[in-house]
Amino acid sequence: MWRLKEPKEDVILLSLSLIDLCMKNCESTFPSCVNKVLMDEIVYIAVGGAGKGKLAEQLAQKLITEWGVKYEMKFKLPIFHDTYDNLVSKGMLSPRGKSSSSAPNPIPPHR
Repeated sequence: MWRLKEPKEDVILLSLSLIDLCMKNCESTFPSCVNKVLMDEIVYIAVGGAGKGKLAEQLAQKLITEWGVKYEMKFKLPIFHDTYDNLVSKGMLSPRGKSSSSAPNPIPPHR
């Protein structure tokens, strides 16, 4: 999680991508390991905190939306949908299906 606090956007993008891969590939165990501290850091990136970069901001918003929608009916994992609903209610995210633009998959090229 400390990599999400890096000043370099490419490190943040890779960290977010790794978290997403874990969410998708370890679906039976990883989501239950995500805590409020991690979600708060992803929210901080999503709302443009500390100037982490536009691509990191877009990817964080995309992931919060995907997870919020996916786990909407899973009452054992309310952190995802609650986070998503909170950002939508504050106008920081568009409600699902009403995105003004599709965020690209901002994985940086290997250097």
